[in-house]
Amino acid sequence: MAKKKNTMEIDLYSQTDAHEMSKKEYSEILIKQNYERKLDNAYNLPWSFNNALKDTNLDDISGVRECFDENRYLSENLTVKKAIEEGLVDSAWDHWIEFGRIQRRFAKFNLPFEVMNNNNLNQDLYIIINRNSVANLPKELLNILISQTTLGFDTIDLVNPFNYLLVANLRDQLINAKLAPSTTSVIYLKSILDPATSLNSITLRHINLNHNNIFNNRGLPLYLVEPHSPLYGENIVYASMHLSVVMGSKRIILVGDLDKENDETIFLHKIISDIKQHNINVISTDENSSFSEAGATYISLDNLLKKSKPQKKIIKKSYIINDGYNLKHNNFFVSKASGSHLYDSNGIKYIDTAMAAGSALLGHAHGGLKETISSALNEGSLFCKPTTSGIILGNSLKNIFPWFSGFALCNTGSEATMRLIRIARSHSQKNKIALFAGSWHGTHDFLLVDDNGSNKPDKPEAFLRSAGSPKELLDLIILLPYNSDEAFDKIQKHKDEIAVVITEPIQGSNPKESDVKFMRDLRKVTQENNVLLAFDEIITGGRLGLGGFQKRYGILGDLASYGKIFGAGLPFGFVGGTTKIMENIFDPASRGRHISENKPLIMGGTFTGNPLALSGCNYLLDHLRENEEEIYTYIDRLSMDMRDSINQFCEEEKIAVRMSGIGSINRLIFSDQEILSARHRDEVETPPKIQSKIYAELLAKKIHVAGNRLIFLSTAHTPEEVSFIIDEIKRTLLEFKQGRVI
Repeated sequence: MAKKKNTMEIDLYSQTDAHEMSKKEYSEILIKQNYERKLDNAYNLPWSFNNALKDTNLDDISGVRECFDENRYLSENLTVKKAIEEGLVDSAWDHWIEFGRIQRRFAKFNLPFEVMNNNNLNQDLYIIINRNSVANLPKELLNILISQTTLGFDTIDLVNPFNYLLVANLRDQLINAKLAPSTTSVIYLKSILDPATSLNSITLRHINLNHNNIFNNRGLPLYLVEPHSPLYGENIVYASMHLSVVMGSKRIILVGDLDKENDETIFLHKIISDIKQHNINVISTDENSSFSEAGATYISLDNLLKKSKPQKKIIKKSYIINDGYNLKHNNFFVSKASGSHLYDSNGIKYIDTAMAAGSALLGHAHGGLKETISSALNEGSLFCKPTTSGIILGNSLKNIFPWFSGFALCNTGSEATMRLIRIARSHSQKNKIALFAGSWHGTHDFLLVDDNGSNKPDKPEAFLRSAGSPKELLDLIILLPYNSDEAFDKIQKHKDEIAVVITEPIQGSNPKESDVKFMRDLRKVTQENNVLLAFDEIITGGRLGLGGFQKRYGILGDLASYGKIFGAGLPFGFVGGTTKIMENIFDPASRGRHISENKPLIMGGTFTGNPLALSGCNYLLDHLRENEEEIYTYIDRLSMDMRDSINQFCEEEKIAVRMSGIGSINRLIFSDQEILSARHRDEVETPPKIQSKIYAELLAKKIHVAGNRLIFLSTAHTPEEVSFIIDEIKRTLLEFKQGRVI
């Protein structure tokens, strides 16, 4: 006897054409529908006894057990893994069953938690229920209200737009999303009484749901997790109150009153009571409103605004000339940094891959460093006299770099390379500096030189990169081609003129381990021709291991410059040199005239060796020495996995992008060719404008990459965060490839 089909299966089958639908497609629809209904029945949700949903609505249904992708859920919802580790929930699925119903009210099932931040944490949120309530405000009070965080309904006010606008139908959502300025998030909250379409319920631009704070500090209010909570009604004002709690608001200020005819007012007392139990103030500006009668505190809007502090004035012009402060071209300003994250001026959190130009090896605002530097600050910030901290630092540096005999301190990487070439000229009694095309050695005039591209790559022509540098400097520069034997011929030809060859051991413009052989050959050539070799280890020092590139690969220079990591977040640099070079350096006791041949080598500086930088550096070196193997194994492995995963993906998807790198230094190269030099990279890569759009998209996905495009990982980055970076880079590259952009 044939098995009888259940009623729902007959209903669905009658709506479809078996000839046009494969068995697999039919089965998938049936599984989704059956399990969605079982889930709803289990919680006795009000729509669970409705007629079967049509297959055309299935795209809007949240994932159920058979469709639930645990790995994706955990990778897109980083706080869930933490919740599991802390024992708050047993598994990703249990989390979605227990807490995910919030998402079913407010958002699609796959809403990434990365849109959540602390923008409204412990702040006031004004819910403008009735605009007539603010229409007659005096101008000065209206200006204060405009400066607050506001939430309104239905239509945008183009003169004084709300920060958040809740709409209840698709038409209003589409219209307002087009009209709203970038400062407004338009939120489309559908009625739960329309179950077939209610699950796609929120449209996000930059809404800031503070989920992390809910877990760690506030706890989930009962009305947000109960299946029969009043949010399963259609009152959009109640929905805005729930949303305000999730967003982390400290005070919810209700301006205006509800329609007294609404059937859901019976829930209001419980809602306000539950909110207040979580130390959130609920204020009504109408003395006899439904809210004040249900327990909200009454404060008139006039009095409330008179006590409110206006927001900071928006700055439209900057008088700072340094790179990055052009307000017309920069809308990303950092307010603070912690661990692996940056927070912009609006409080939005980003995963940082710049890590203070690579110097934040232990993450931003590392606890031990903060305590050490703060303690040093209590004793004074600047003495301009020797300290015991300097003696301790010197001994530490000698242990880390035993091939050097002395170290000249300074304040920045640029100062370090500037002093390095002065030391080299003094020792060698030669004037010319040889450096490689495509290199970067700081911002002083002597080394701001590159290839102008007029000749073949192996015969670069030097030009001054900056206006204001005297052209006569080019007479003292010998520009070498990178990754070319022609460089060795040029060194041999000019050996009697070259004071020093300075090079990045790994070029930041194209970091890769295959260049180590070229460095090894370079060391051999300079030794054979009695020419000093200096390594600019501003980036690689402390990054490729505590001893940097030289110790890692056993290729030792005569001189080397250091900075970044060793400053522990403060301005710092130093030059190391061999005994023969450093033993004759002496600083004059005074800055008088010295006309003898035995001139001093001036190295002074007001802030050189200041106690704050010395204390931070000493702490950092001690910490790295004690944890060296663990630290570098961790960040190198994360970086290698990131490069391997992205490169494999790009090969499989035939995307002409590769991630190159060495240790924990990484960079996306927008070409699938093997890159020989910075000039070669510029010639074969995707145009810079397109690259900028790709990085802008990553920033929109809350991943910050520095303007120099180097991606550094730190001990503060978690494997989950790196997985998120990998996934979003893959998604972004695929989107641009599908759009035929790359």
